[in-house]
Amino acid sequence: MNRENIYFSHDANAMSDPKCMLLIEQLGMEGYGMFWGLVEMLRQQPEYKMSLLLIPALANRFKVSESKLKTVVSAYGLFVIENDEFFFSPSLRERMELMLEKRERRVNAGKLSGQARRMKALNIKNEQCSNNVQAMFKQCSNNTEQRKEIELSTTNVVSNSCISDNNKDSYKDKDSLKDKERGDFEKSESTDSSKSKAKAFSPPSVAEIESYCKERNNGIDAEWFYDFYQSKNWMVGKSKMKDWKASVRTWERRMKNEKKEQSRSNQYEEL
Repeated sequence: MNRENIYFSHDANAMSDPKCMLLIEQLGMEGYGMFWGLVEMLRQQPEYKMSLLLIPALANRFKVSESKLKTVVSAYGLFVIENDEFFFSPSLRERMELMLEKRERRVNAGKLSGQARRMKALNIKNEQCSNNVQAMFKQCSNNTEQRKEIELSTTNVVSNSCISDNNKDSYKDKDSLKDKERGDFEKSESTDSSKSKAKAFSPPSVAEIESYCKERNNGIDAEWFYDFYQSKNWMVGKSKMKDWKASVRTWERRMKNEKKEQSRSNQYEEL
């Protein structure tokens, strides 16, 4: 299993957080252990949230009382209860979003590096073809007639050879050429976005978010998306959000990945 599919970060001094200090003061380390057990379970769920109906099953699994587990979920501000149906950890969601953004940047950097190596190899081949032709002309410089014959024959042969090599490379690197086209498109988008940097970010309305989500048919709850970022003043990590549609697409990819992972884990059957 890919380590990033089960990994999440947390602060080494989490125990010093005032909420956790109060939790430990009232419920002891048992309560602190229940908190991290719930966070680990949420990490494996789609959208990092769980139904409140699962608390009895979770209490049985943790070997703790149901009342204590409900207290951990609702009494210390460590979790958010959504529509009296689900609960989630805002801190976990924020950390996972940052991790997914970093992973996407690494993937894109790897693609660009591979594309640059392939283009360099192709340029070397073309340069070798050109050098071979020049060497043949130089050998025949003292014989005009022979030079004309070679000029006619070698031009066609070498040209066809170079085209053939380029075609082979084109078939072998079909994916890389597609990557190049995407890279050019991304550069174009980057250029367009740089022109609009002077404009201040304007948060979308719930209707705009809902319309975009319906257009992409991704199943994201527009009101939940709006409330989540509105509570953080539309910040992504420590930076102001620049493109809310890009964040919607990030959530969309995360939901697809988590649904695939969930189908393998059979989490609810274990409960």
